[in-house]
Amino acid sequence: MQIDVERDADSSWTAKLHIVVRGIASQRSLHAESCETIASAAAVIAEVALEGPFHEPRPAPNLPSNESANDTRQGAPHGGASQLIVGLAGTLDTATQPSLDLGLEGDLGWARRTASWTLRAEASGSVFENRSTEVAGQPGEGGTFSLVTGGVRACATRVFGTLEAGPCLGGEVDFMSGSGTGTGAEQGSGAWGGLSGSALGTWNLGRAFGVTVRADGVLPLSRPPFVITRFEASDIVVHRPAPATFRMAVGIEARFF
Repeated sequence: MQIDVERDADSSWTAKLHIVVRGIASQRSLHAESCETIASAAAVIAEVALEGPFHEPRPAPNLPSNESANDTRQGAPHGGASQLIVGLAGTLDTATQPSLDLGLEGDLGWARRTASWTLRAEASGSVFENRSTEVAGQPGEGGTFSLVTGGVRACATRVFGTLEAGPCLGGEVDFMSGSGTGTGAEQGSGAWGGLSGSALGTWNLGRAFGVTVRADGVLPLSRPPFVITRFEASDIVVHRPAPATFRMAVGIEARFF
């Protein structure tokens, strides 16, 4: 910055300001009756030119986003965390057994959380109550069946504050055993694989606990029949798993690390 001050013939004063800031040139010309006045005016203009339009604003503090702030206030799991998951759920099967069947499911898995998504891989096992059925038109002929399942699934859920929702894909193996009643008091067992697709919802009560709701559709890859064998007559089919089944599971999960 350069300031040239001259006294005019009429005893007044003239100041010419040449300012260059960050490669930008600016010129100002002032006229006043006294040297003190023109000096004060020149100082004000120089300060405005330097501190006003060329002043860089101070960067804003690095505050968390609204989503992060909400998650912190509500106790949601931290983004970027890996956790071990242990879960327990009650489950309902609609068509694998001869009738609606209640069971108990245990889950063990791993989850990786980001600010917007949770990726998880889980292994589960379920034990269901025994169910009995009779052969239509054959009084006293039937069987009692037990079901145990084991499977794995991978899920990707979108985070909405303390809530999460998303799809899962997986597979399972079903083990069924049956014993005949009546004249065909036989026993048998079978195992088959299946593919599963699920919709998973989670309500995070905090970093360490959550409530889960899951709806599963299961497509068995085979459907072994359970029969009563009769000599000199055709076998009687007592039960055969349905071509597809629907399951519902509601439970809680604990998270570690």
